[in-house]
Amino acid sequence: MAPGRAPFRGDVLVEDDRIAAVGAPDAAAPGDAEVVDVEVVDARDRIVLPGLVDSHRHLWQSALRGIAGDWTLGQYFARMRGVLGGHFRPEDTYAGTLLGAVEALDAGITTVVDWSHNINGPEHADAAWAALEAGGGRAVF
Repeated sequence: MAPGRAPFRGDVLVEDDRIAAVGAPDAAAPGDAEVVDVEVVDARDRIVLPGLVDSHRHLWQSALRGIAGDWTLGQYFARMRGVLGGHFRPEDTYAGTLLGAVEALDAGITTVVDWSHNINGPEHADAAWAALEAGGGRAVF
Protein backbone atom coordinates (compact mmCIF):
# COMPACT_ATOMS: atom_id res chain seq x y z
CA MET A 1 0.00 0.00 0.00
CA ALA A 2 1.20 3.46 -0.81
CA PRO A 3 0.93 6.28 1.73
CA GLY A 4 -1.72 8.93 1.23
CA ARG A 5 -5.16 8.85 -0.31
CA ALA A 6 -4.31 8.87 -4.00
CA PRO A 7 -4.05 5.49 -5.69
CA PHE A 8 -0.51 4.42 -6.46
CA ARG A 9 0.27 4.03 -10.13
CA GLY A 10 3.49 2.37 -11.10
CA ASP A 11 5.30 -0.71 -12.32
CA VAL A 12 5.78 -4.07 -10.68
CA LEU A 13 8.89 -6.02 -11.67
CA VAL A 14 8.57 -9.77 -11.21
CA GLU A 15 11.70 -11.93 -11.45
CA ASP A 16 11.09 -15.67 -11.51
CA ASP A 17 8.19 -16.04 -9.07
CA ARG A 18 8.96 -13.10 -6.75
CA ILE A 19 8.15 -9.40 -6.76
CA ALA A 20 11.57 -7.81 -7.20
CA ALA A 21 10.61 -4.13 -7.30
CA VAL A 22 7.70 -1.73 -7.23
CA GLY A 23 8.34 1.74 -8.58
CA ALA A 24 7.32 4.73 -10.61
CA PRO A 25 5.75 4.17 -14.03
CA ASP A 26 8.22 2.78 -16.55
CA ALA A 27 10.67 1.86 -13.78
CA ALA A 28 11.50 -1.35 -15.60
CA ALA A 29 10.62 -0.38 -19.14
CA PRO A 30 11.90 -2.52 -21.98
CA GLY A 31 15.03 -0.94 -23.36
CA ASP A 32 16.71 -0.48 -19.98
CA ALA A 33 20.26 -1.77 -20.14
CA GLU A 34 19.71 -4.24 -17.29
CA VAL A 35 16.34 -5.58 -18.47
CA VAL A 36 16.74 -8.61 -20.70
CA ASP A 37 14.08 -10.94 -22.09
CA VAL A 38 11.16 -9.19 -20.44
CA GLU A 39 7.46 -9.83 -20.89
CA VAL A 40 5.34 -6.70 -20.44
CA VAL A 41 1.80 -7.13 -19.18
CA ASP A 42 -0.34 -4.03 -19.58
CA ALA A 43 -2.33 -3.90 -16.34
CA ARG A 44 -3.25 -0.23 -16.73
CA ASP A 45 -6.54 0.52 -14.95
CA ARG A 46 -6.27 -2.75 -13.03
CA ILE A 47 -5.53 -3.59 -9.42
CA VAL A 48 -2.41 -5.72 -8.94
CA LEU A 49 -2.17 -7.81 -5.78
CA PRO A 50 0.53 -10.26 -4.76
CA GLY A 51 -2.19 -12.66 -3.62
CA LEU A 52 -4.99 -13.09 -1.15
CA VAL A 53 -4.91 -14.84 2.22
CA ASP A 54 -7.54 -17.38 3.29
CA SER A 55 -7.27 -17.92 7.02
CA HIS A 56 -9.64 -20.89 7.30
CA ARG A 57 -9.57 -23.80 4.87
CA HIS A 58 -9.97 -27.52 5.42
CA LEU A 59 -7.93 -28.55 2.41
CA TRP A 60 -8.25 -32.29 3.05
CA GLN A 61 -12.00 -31.95 2.45
CA SER A 62 -11.60 -30.62 -1.10
CA ALA A 63 -12.51 -34.02 -2.51
CA LEU A 64 -15.79 -33.86 -0.55
CA ARG A 65 -16.85 -30.39 -1.71
CA GLY A 66 -20.53 -29.68 -1.33
CA ILE A 67 -21.31 -32.81 0.60
CA ALA A 68 -22.11 -30.94 3.83
CA GLY A 69 -23.82 -27.87 2.39
CA ASP A 70 -27.08 -28.57 4.19
CA TRP A 71 -25.71 -30.14 7.39
CA THR A 72 -25.95 -28.55 10.80
CA LEU A 73 -22.73 -28.08 12.73
CA GLY A 74 -23.57 -31.13 14.83
CA GLN A 75 -24.15 -33.22 11.72
CA TYR A 76 -20.88 -31.95 10.26
CA PHE A 77 -18.90 -33.10 13.28
CA ALA A 78 -20.70 -36.44 13.47
CA ARG A 79 -20.55 -37.24 9.77
CA MET A 80 -17.38 -35.54 8.50
CA ARG A 81 -15.09 -36.41 11.36
CA GLY A 82 -17.07 -39.27 12.86
CA VAL A 83 -17.69 -41.19 9.64
CA LEU A 84 -16.03 -39.89 6.47
CA GLY A 85 -12.76 -38.70 7.98
CA GLY A 86 -12.03 -42.13 9.40
CA HIS A 87 -12.02 -43.63 5.91
CA PHE A 88 -9.31 -41.26 4.67
CA ARG A 89 -5.99 -42.96 3.99
CA PRO A 90 -2.81 -40.84 3.90
CA GLU A 91 -2.97 -40.80 0.08
CA ASP A 92 -6.54 -39.47 0.26
CA THR A 93 -5.39 -36.71 2.59
CA TYR A 94 -2.57 -35.90 0.16
CA ALA A 95 -4.91 -35.80 -2.86
CA GLY A 96 -7.55 -33.63 -1.15
CA THR A 97 -4.98 -31.25 0.29
CA LEU A 98 -3.14 -30.87 -3.02
CA LEU A 99 -6.40 -30.30 -4.90
CA GLY A 100 -7.45 -27.62 -2.41
CA ALA A 101 -4.06 -25.90 -2.47
CA VAL A 102 -3.93 -25.75 -6.27
CA GLU A 103 -7.53 -24.58 -6.42
CA ALA A 104 -6.75 -21.78 -4.00
CA LEU A 105 -3.84 -20.63 -6.16
CA ASP A 106 -6.05 -20.70 -9.23
CA ALA A 107 -8.46 -18.36 -7.40
CA GLY A 108 -5.66 -15.92 -6.49
CA ILE A 109 -5.28 -17.14 -2.91
CA THR A 110 -1.54 -17.50 -2.41
CA THR A 111 -1.56 -18.12 1.36
CA VAL A 112 -3.84 -20.46 3.28
CA VAL A 113 -4.21 -21.50 6.86
CA ASP A 114 -4.99 -25.20 6.53
CA TRP A 115 -7.22 -26.41 9.35
CA SER A 116 -6.06 -29.95 8.79
CA HIS A 117 -8.19 -31.58 11.45
CA ASN A 118 -8.26 -35.09 10.03
CA ILE A 119 -4.81 -36.22 11.10
CA ASN A 120 -5.46 -39.86 11.97
CA GLY A 121 -1.79 -40.68 12.43
CA PRO A 122 1.73 -39.53 11.59
CA GLU A 123 1.37 -40.72 7.99
CA HIS A 124 -1.63 -38.46 7.48
CA ALA A 125 0.31 -35.48 8.83
CA ASP A 126 3.24 -36.27 6.54
CA ALA A 127 0.90 -36.58 3.54
CA ALA A 128 -0.83 -33.27 4.27
CA TRP A 129 2.52 -31.52 4.71
CA ALA A 130 3.88 -33.02 1.48
CA ALA A 131 0.79 -31.86 -0.43
CA LEU A 132 1.18 -28.32 0.90
CA GLU A 133 4.79 -28.28 -0.27
CA ALA A 134 3.85 -29.70 -3.69
CA GLY A 135 0.99 -27.20 -4.09
CA GLY A 136 3.36 -24.28 -4.57
CA GLY A 137 1.66 -21.65 -2.45
CA ARG A 138 2.28 -20.54 1.11
CA ALA A 139 0.54 -22.28 3.98
CA VAL A 140 0.25 -22.46 7.72
CA PHE A 141 -0.28 -26.07 8.79
